[in-house]
Amino acid sequence: MALVLIPEAIGFAGVAGFPPELGLYGAIFLTITIAFTGSRVAMITSASGSTAVLMTGLAAQGNNFSDNKGIILVLTASMLAGGLQIIWSLCNISALMKYIPKPVVSGFVNALALLILQAELPQLGFEQLLGLEKHQEAYLPTANELPTVWILTTIGLLIIYSFPNITKKIPSQLISIAVVTILAWTMQLDVPRVSNLGSLPQGIHLPEMPFLINGAQNIAGLDLLWTTVPIAIAISLVGLLETFLTVDYIDTLTETTADKKSEGIGQGIANIITSLFGGMAGCALVGESVMNVKNGAKSRLSTLSTGLFILSILIFARSILGLIPLAAVAAVMISIAVATADSDSLRMIGRLPKIDTLLMIATFLATMLTHPHNLAVGVIVGVSTSQLYGFIRRKTNQRSESSD
Repeated sequence: MALVLIPEAIGFAGVAGFPPELGLYGAIFLTITIAFTGSRVAMITSASGSTAVLMTGLAAQGNNFSDNKGIILVLTASMLAGGLQIIWSLCNISALMKYIPKPVVSGFVNALALLILQAELPQLGFEQLLGLEKHQEAYLPTANELPTVWILTTIGLLIIYSFPNITKKIPSQLISIAVVTILAWTMQLDVPRVSNLGSLPQGIHLPEMPFLINGAQNIAGLDLLWTTVPIAIAISLVGLLETFLTVDYIDTLTETTADKKSEGIGQGIANIITSLFGGMAGCALVGESVMNVKNGAKSRLSTLSTGLFILSILIFARSILGLIPLAAVAAVMISIAVATADSDSLRMIGRLPKIDTLLMIATFLATMLTHPHNLAVGVIVGVSTSQLYGFIRRKTNQRSESSD
């Protein structure tokens, strides 16, 4: 699990527009902390796509990393999100899950899949064509490098989707990363690598309050809150939503029941601690949690050891991580985007009830039309549309019964 989470953590940090260390620290401290504070056995919690896409606005406002502004904004938002998750969980927000229709969830995951895919397009040379924002231009490939990047990405995707036909004992994403890295290294290919994103950390540092980091004195307190609170609210709600969805899925898989309230509080604590150690907020990961369970995990020891292994790799194999081509990471992230999408709901469009299609599209569009993209807004619009439809239908039925 550690070897699977490392490229994902780096990729999600890139999705948000931040250096890889934020994702790596998030993967380390979220998994270690949730092993003690969570309630769901074998749950994998780490930096995630659903929360990362909410942080892109913070990166855009603080892309001058020399004064740590972007780091301060995202760590403050992560800490506030953790505190809010504890409050929401104490208020038993998990009970509201029953009011979220399945089409809204489908719209949520489809929007998330597109956002993850969209975040990789600049690395493939499409940022100018689509008018996407450039947060760290140094790591984007040049025109001369693009053909090589496309070839490496294609090789990575072919391995990811073909290797499971050989064996499923080794994650195909891990094999893809290894093969593409070896190819780029042995052939001395000139392509952007993980090391181009910024210097990889040599270990962990002492915990520090985000608003006390060097450079925070240049940000007014009210400006800091005004900028981060809306994002923190979105991160807290979206993070809990994906966590609760993951809990439900693992409950079904293991035929057991977990306490969502306890899991939500544990998630909040984990995000607070992670922000103190310089990691970005995250949440439970559905695919990785399922992979963990299906590979035999039966306790939270698997979650704890995952975090400890990531930390060990970061300390003892940091130079190898820096050699990984970003094309290899892009291939992994594209596969994650494809796996995240609810393909069944997309195939069923036209055969689903019209209201289900409307709810899914409303959730999707509300997410994609907000700037920065906000999955929480999408869910709120979807649920509100569902409740409005239910209200109108009840009124219509009452009038029909009265006329009869």
